[in-house]
Amino acid sequence: MCPDMAEAGPADPQLPRDAPTLLLAHPQPDRLRAAAAALAREYRVEIAADGAATYEIMACGRCQLAVVAMGLPELSGLEVLRRLDGLALQRRPLVIAAGAADDARLQVVRTHGIADASLVLPCADGVLLRAVWGLLDRDLERRWAQLPPLPKSMVRTTRGLLGAAGGAVTGGGVIAADQAILAGRQVVEALCARLLGDVLDDLRRHHDYTFAHSFRVASHLATFALATGMRRDDAELLAQAGLLHDIGKTAIPVGILDKPGPLDSGEWGVVHRHPLIAADVLQRSEALPAHLIRIAERHHERLDGSGYPHGLAGTEIDEPSLICAIADVHTALTDRRAYRNPVDEAAAFAQMRPLAGPHLEPALFRRYEAVMLDSRPAERKRSIGRS
Repeated sequence: MCPDMAEAGPADPQLPRDAPTLLLAHPQPDRLRAAAAALAREYRVEIAADGAATYEIMACGRCQLAVVAMGLPELSGLEVLRRLDGLALQRRPLVIAAGAADDARLQVVRTHGIADASLVLPCADGVLLRAVWGLLDRDLERRWAQLPPLPKSMVRTTRGLLGAAGGAVTGGGVIAADQAILAGRQVVEALCARLLGDVLDDLRRHHDYTFAHSFRVASHLATFALATGMRRDDAELLAQAGLLHDIGKTAIPVGILDKPGPLDSGEWGVVHRHPLIAADVLQRSEALPAHLIRIAERHHERLDGSGYPHGLAGTEIDEPSLICAIADVHTALTDRRAYRNPVDEAAAFAQMRPLAGPHLEPALFRRYEAVMLDSRPAERKRSIGRS
């Protein structure tokens, strides 16, 4: 019989009844408290402090994913996974084996392939969350292989572009202008063909924050451009800007980017550097339009001069950067983050309205809000038609 499982904390009352269960098995569960609380916003999280309970919980097939520390008492994490590997389970949980860098048991797990991933402890909560989310996102990404040709190609192109941009940030090199042009064009083509709905729905559940956020900003900018009568070329350029505006976040350590709690002043200092990093990388790619560099560098500037990295104010900020600033805030509020749940469209715009004037350009904000709210009913109708 499966044991009763201890809850990590109060379950989110909005969780669906069939929300997957995740197991965190660690001899000192308090060390995982912050990560457990972040995961509990969308999953049912259970805690086990010893190997016997861990094995029974996993053998019951009641968890979709388990993080298993090697140093569990009664049964070690290695022994738990060995026993589990010998069972003919109908549904085997995804497994992340965790342990100290010098723990020989972790090397055995890796050598024999009895876990889907491994994690070196201790680590920042954000690193643990990224490992969990990376495994859970695999099933979501498999759906993209079944998309129609255009959105499937678009996802492949944008992921390739952002992967190359991340490589340019961390390892030097340049971003291929033709790849950026193709990505922007495909976003607009899929938007015009009304083929973005499934991808955008999936991205709301995807956990690669920089990819999901950047793609959604690109789609929002392209939607705004087309709805306000801009030329299609300009819509494609704004889509490129949306995809590339946050590439500097690749340089932010995962432990900071996905930290399930408030940042300290030093961590904020690291975050505030990402626009400069993005601009520096884009400047190395001479074939990219200058507006991409400006938007990446200025999308956190505010009208009253309180933004970063330069504290620009008023007319010192160009209009494309002002538009991207609005789309960036809107998208961030409706994104899932490690430290909070997303808000819906109505709540997002309610929070943004007081910012129109001191931070966001008010006339552009009013037009953006009208466009976004007008586009939502059509998206919902298309989603209903697919279900």
